[in-house]
Order: sequence, then C-alpha cells, then structure tokens
Amino acid sequence: MDRTCYYNIIMKTLYEKSMFFLYALLLFFVPLLVSPITQEYFEFSKMFLTYFVSGIVVALFLLNKVWNYSASQIGLFKYAIWFFIAAILSTIFSTDIYVSVWGYYSRFNGGLLSILSFLSLSFISFNTFKKNDFIQLAFFSVLSGLLVSGYGIIQHFMDLDLERVYSTIGQPNWLAQYLGIILPFIVILYSKSKFDIKDYRDWILLSIYVIIFYCLWLTFSMSGFLGLFISLFFLPKLNSKKLLILGFSSLVIVIVNFATLGFLINRVTDIFIEVKSSLLTEIIPSVYAAGESYKVSDPGYIRKNIWKQVLYISSISPKNLMFGTGLQTFPFEFQAFRPTELNYSSEWDYLVNRPHNYYLELLSEIGIMGLMFYMHFIKITLDNAPKYLKCSLVVFYVTNIFGWPVVSTNLLFWMIVSYISLNNLSKSS
Repeated sequence: MDRTCYYNIIMKTLYEKSMFFLYALLLFFVPLLVSPITQEYFEFSKMFLTYFVSGIVVALFLLNKVWNYSASQIGLFKYAIWFFIAAILSTIFSTDIYVSVWGYYSRFNGGLLSILSFLSLSFISFNTFKKNDFIQLAFFSVLSGLLVSGYGIIQHFMDLDLERVYSTIGQPNWLAQYLGIILPFIVILYSKSKFDIKDYRDWILLSIYVIIFYCLWLTFSMSGFLGLFISLFFLPKLNSKKLLILGFSSLVIVIVNFATLGFLINRVTDIFIEVKSSLLTEIIPSVYAAGESYKVSDPGYIRKNIWKQVLYISSISPKNLMFGTGLQTFPFEFQAFRPTELNYSSEWDYLVNRPHNYYLELLSEIGIMGLMFYMHFIKITLDNAPKYLKCSLVVFYVTNIFGWPVVSTNLLFWMIVSYISLNNLSKSS
C-alpha cells in the first residue's frame, strides 16, 4: 500500500469518527442542556448548541468533499427540499424577515436557519453513516432519554406543588413528545429476543422502559398519551411474553398514579366540560387568575378560538394563503385578530405565540403550498419507514396536532428521516 492510499484511509477514518462523535454529542447533550443564565432556560441553549455543532458538521462534510469527492445520495430529501423551498419563499415575503430567518426571539427554533440546520444534519448523516452507526447513535438518544426521565421523576417527588413534570425539556407536552418518540426504540429492542429471566440485558431494558414510561405518564399530557396510544396500532409483531410484561408494567404505573394523584382525573373532567361547553356554544363565565387551587385550564376552549382565527388570517389575502405571513411571525400577526373569547379563558393575559397546532402554524406562516409539501413528506416517511420506526413517527405527527416540535424532538425526527432514507436506499439497491 503506497503512502497516499494509507493517508487517505487515515483521513477517511478520522472524518467518520469525528462525525460520529459530533452526532452522538448532539443526541446526548441537547435534551439535557439548560441555561439558567439566559431568559429562556431550555430552547435557546439547545438551539445554539445545534447551530454550533451543525456548523462544524457542514464544514467537515464540505472539506471531505473537496479532499475525496464523491456524489451525494438524495434519498427522501428530494421531497423535503420542496418544503424548504416553501420556507424560503415565505421568508422572502415575510412581514419580518429577521424573525423568519432566526426564529422567534428567546427560542430561535423554527426559523429558516434552524430548518436548514436540521436538514443539513439529516442529509449529511444519511451520506456519512451506515445502518449500524444509526443503531449506535440511537443508544445515545436512549441514554439521554433515561437521564431526562430520571430527573423528571425526581422533580415530581421533590416539588410537591408541581402537577406535571417537564424535566430538562421545558414543558410537559414537549417532554411527552420527546419520550414518546424514544419509547418505541426500547420496546422493539426489548421484544426482539425470547424471554429469558437470566438475561441481565432484558432486565436493563425493562428498567429503562419503566423509568421512561413513568416519566411520560407524569407529564399528564393528553396529546402525548393520544400519540402513544395511536402508535400501538403500528407496532410490528412482538414477542408475546415480553409484550405482556411491558403491558403489565405500564398498567401498574397507571393504577398507582390513579390511586395517588387526582390531577389526571381533573384533566379528564376538563375535557367533558369543554366538550359540553362547545356543544352548547357557551362562553366560560369566569376568568381564572393564578392561584394555588386547581382550576379548569380550558385548553380545548382556547385552542378552538385560536385555530378559528388562524384559518381566518390565512384566508384574508392571496399572499397569506400562498406564502403565509412568514416563518415565526405568528406571534405578531395574531394580535390584530385576537378573538375576544380568549378574554374569558384562564389565559386571558397571555401573549399567544403559537397556535398549538403545528399544521395550522405552517398554514399561517408558509402558506397552503408549504403545508401540502409537508403533508406529502409525512406520507412519504410513513410509507417508507420500517415498522419499528413508524411508531415514533406517529407519536411525532399526532402530538404536533396539539403542539409543535421543539429542538430535541426535531433532532430525533430528522435523524429518523435520515435512517429511513438509508434503509430505503439499501432495499432498492
């Protein structure tokens, strides 16, 4: 072997090891990172770590292309690129280009730059890693999820006034979405082999499942529960004994919490109150101020009125319908159309900065074409995903009906897309 060939092998190995380290760093530390010295504790620090690492990843990828050029595979990204083009057009016609590029202040997630970062990370990982690398990277996600869950459980027992845990993710619904994406990884790993009471790996995986599921339960997130429930219909055929053990463990957690905590029961009661109010077209008669006692949080009532106005904003002009008002401009545009009904809700004094429905958010910010491209991308990912990943995708897509993706869940989602592209490529070759 000549010196040049030997040197190329060393450089290739160094490049691959460096890239693996950077992605592992992201998947492990982003969910755990908080910054008490900034105004926004959670999203700001996570997003800027993503920016920093993605910048290094892109630079290394381009340097490697210069040093050892080879054509890049496109995979499923030929569908994602149309969504990105819609985001660019939305930014060009935005009512606030600065916000559309960087994202809403304090969080900086959701702007054009963040979309570019996640897309770049996903595309480069698809063109860099092998399937076994993704499996190893999934380990870092699970380990991070375990630590996030452990802290959430500690949070629950240390702060008795805290009704719903949020851990290091920042909000109960965000945490439920994040853990809901990770949980199917563990279910599949645990159920692959036959039950063996002497196999310590089975007990480790079962323990991880119990901890993560318990933390997810403590979020009392209705959207998280719904996403997880619907994802069960997409589970592949699993080992029956192990599935029974997982089901029994989950049932014990549910029963214990129903017996010792009434908050979830109150939330279920809220739903019936909200449905009754909606059917009778009543306005909630009381304005709820902050207090120590439990109050009806009326999220359904709030969402209904916000969603109605989002549809109106999107339809008031051809420009809004086609290109939207611009990425992340919803907090500014909505205020002029804020419905008076919100003055009779528990969030009467809140600044509404999200419509609490990612699909309606896309409609209002990047227009109907951008939403259609994104919905088509959803279909493509579900059609091409292996059965053991469809569950995670379903959790992500369902919870976004009532919320939106944050940095940690965006990172997981785009890594799943990358793996699906690689898996699809290997099947077709």
